[in-house]
Amino acid sequence: MFDDDGFLSFPDEETTIKEKTAQVFKILIVDDEESVHEVTNMVLSPMSFHGRDLELYHAYSAQEGEKKLIENPDIAVLLLDVVMETDSAGLDLVKIIRDKLNNKLIRIILRTGQPGHAPEEDVIVNYDINDYRNKLELTTSKLFSSMITALRSYSDLVKIQRNKIGLEKVLSSTSSIIDMHSIDKFFAALLEQVLSLIHDEAAQTCSSSLSIYMSFFQEEKLIFDTGTGVFSDSENRQTLVKRKYGEKVLSKVRKQKHIKTDEYFIFHHANKLGNEMLIIFEGQTCDISIEDDLLNIFIKNIAITFDNLLMSNDIKESQKDTIFMLSEMAEQRSRETVQISQLFFHPFHF
Repeated sequence: MFDDDGFLSFPDEETTIKEKTAQVFKILIVDDEESVHEVTNMVLSPMSFHGRDLELYHAYSAQEGEKKLIENPDIAVLLLDVVMETDSAGLDLVKIIRDKLNNKLIRIILRTGQPGHAPEEDVIVNYDINDYRNKLELTTSKLFSSMITALRSYSDLVKIQRNKIGLEKVLSSTSSIIDMHSIDKFFAALLEQVLSLIHDEAAQTCSSSLSIYMSFFQEEKLIFDTGTGVFSDSENRQTLVKRKYGEKVLSKVRKQKHIKTDEYFIFHHANKLGNEMLIIFEGQTCDISIEDDLLNIFIKNIAITFDNLLMSNDIKESQKDTIFMLSEMAEQRSRETVQISQLFFHPFHF
C-alpha cells in the first residue's frame, strides 16, 4: 500500500479490514494497447489512497471510453492515450468529457507514445487536461506520483462540490423553515428538512442507517420532542435518551456545543432567554452527507427561527390579552352608559 505521499506502507489487520469496506476510487484506462493495460493494472492494483482502494476500468478505444464514463460518472482519474482509432481520438475524448458530459471533476492524465502527434505545449494550452506524460518516460515511480497528485486534486474538488451542495441545502432548508409562521407547522416541517439535508441522494445513505432525536426546552422544561428510528416511540424516547447518553454526555455537549463519534453526533444550542435545542444523530455518522460546520449553521438557524416563533407566539398571546381587556372595558363602559341613559329618560316616580 502507498500512503498520501506515495511511500510504501504496511497496514495492520484492522486497517486492512476498514479499507476493504471503504468506498473505492475508480480509475479508467483508455488505450488501444493490451500491454499498456496489463502493466498499468500491475502497478496500480496494490495502491490505495486515503484508505480507499483503486478499482480499475478498461477501455480500448475513445468510443468505448466515453461509454464507460457515461456508465460511471464518478470515475476519479482517466489515463488516456492520444492515438487510437484516429490520431486525435484521445484529444477528441477530452473535449467530449469537458463539454458534452460536462464532467469537470475527473482528473485526466494524457499518455502518449507518439508525442509528435500531440505536442505537449499545444495540448496543455488547448485542452483541459491535468497531466501530460510520455509513455517512454513514465516509470513506475512517476506513475505513482501522477496518480496520487490526481487523486488528491480530485478529492479536494469533490469536497468543494459537496460543500457547495451542502450550503445550497442549508439555505433552501432554512428558508423553508423560516416560512413557517406557526409552532405547529414549524415542528411538522423540521424533521423533514433535517432528513433532506443529511440525505445523499446519489449514495442513498442516511435514510435507514441513522436515527434522529430532536427536542426543544424552554427554561429547562421540555416543550416538544420528536424522533425517527429507535427514537420513534413517543412514550419511551425520553427514557431512551437519558439511558443512552445520560447527564455526563449531555452536560459535556452543553459546554462544547457538539460531540461527534463513530456511533453518534450530538448538537446543542441554547440562548440567553433559556431556550434550548438538542439534536442527536445515532448510527453510522460517517453516512451524513454534509460537512459538520454547515450542519451546525443549519441547526443554529433552526434555533433562531424557533426563538422568533416563540417570541411571535408571546406577542400574539399578549395581543389577545390586550384585546380581551379592551373588550371588557368597552363592555363595562357600555353597561354604565345604558344605566345613565335609563336614569335620564326614566325619572323616579313618587
